[in-house]
Amino acid sequence: FFGSARKAFGNKSLSRLIAITFFINVVVTLGSGLAIFLLEYVFGFNDEQSSLVYTLQGILVIVAAVVMGAAATKLDKKLVMSGGIVIYMLSYIVIAVLPISWASIVISICLFALGNSGYWTMIYAMSYDASIVEQLRSGERPDGLYTSLIGLFMKFGNALGSVVTGVGLQLIGFSEEATVQADGVVEGIRSLYAIAPAVILAVGLI
Repeated sequence: FFGSARKAFGNKSLSRLIAITFFINVVVTLGSGLAIFLLEYVFGFNDEQSSLVYTLQGILVIVAAVVMGAAATKLDKKLVMSGGIVIYMLSYIVIAVLPISWASIVISICLFALGNSGYWTMIYAMSYDASIVEQLRSGERPDGLYTSLIGLFMKFGNALGSVVTGVGLQLIGFSEEATVQADGVVEGIRSLYAIAPAVILAVGLI
């Protein structure tokens, strides 16, 4: 396995996709982990309102997947992927800069759906393209290995995202026992949700 993986990382196309996958999945876990805190403590939503946000987000992601998939047939895949990451970043930035309101959360989840779908509709298609690059170079077609490595680094990203979520909440002083969080903690949740994912996505984009 390690010999095959070492050889796979020699494919620059694949190594870039793996890096993107790692950073995106840190954000996937970080964003989803912090979303419930954002909706409850920053936006002041109750359970029903939060559920509505998640439902709308799920519907929008399905629609966006169709839109981004169609865009990929007209545009370069790399453009769809990189453009999706930029839109994904904006979905978090709007939470930092817009007033706290239903409008800002709706704008955020619309951008989230497009950006997130730009990655998920492209990542495996592009991993097969990377496999074709290897086939042209060596005659081998390691589709299974490449998709497995993509999946493995998704898990690595998810794991780090969980750590960042927990450590971040500790650093801003979040208390599970408190029914009302201090103003500084509430602002910290907003900043952690909005700024950290945008920075991580910027690294992935580069």
